Amino acid sequence: MDIYGGYLGELGIPIGFVSGDAIAVDQALRTLPWAKAVSVDKNKATYTSGDKSLQYLAEGRERLRRTSAEAVSSAYLMKPLLINGPLHFEAVFRTEQLARKFNTWNFPRQGETVVWDAVNMLEGFDKMNRLTFIPKIIYPIRQPLAFVMRNYFRIKNTYFTPSSNSEEASR
Repeated sequence: MDIYGGYLGELGIPIGFVSGDAIAVDQALRTLPWAKAVSVDKNKATYTSGDKSLQYLAEGRERLRRTSAEAVSSAYLMKPLLINGPLHFEAVFRTEQLARKFNTWNFPRQGETVVWDAVNMLEGFDKMNRLTFIPKIIYPIRQPLAFVMRNYFRIKNTYFTPSSNSEEASR
């Protein structure tokens, strides 16, 4: 929450609504006390027990709709999350092998932990994305590639929409 909230905060965008399991919501509200929140049960059994699960889903969707509407109506009270730099980041991978594999940028690494410093959250977030999503070889063409991918999915979703499931939601 701190990383995404801080990144958006530096762009002047407040976070006004969060949802997730109770632990994630509690963590978010410690950082963003003005945010509206809905805790969602992540136990798979909750969603696979017949009529009771359908009722839970319907009630949960209504809570999400109602609470997000409250967040929008009180957006003027919310403020961006600003985290002053310089900042230090650590990414701990499950294994040292994964840390080596993802660290194409040769950030400092000790075992399964990769570290980097940044002057602000924008730089720190960019480095995190490089580490986890953008290999060094792809980085120079990331923007044209993102443009092509966005348009591909826009065309695909506009003209080749999948059929709906029993709940009338897209698959």
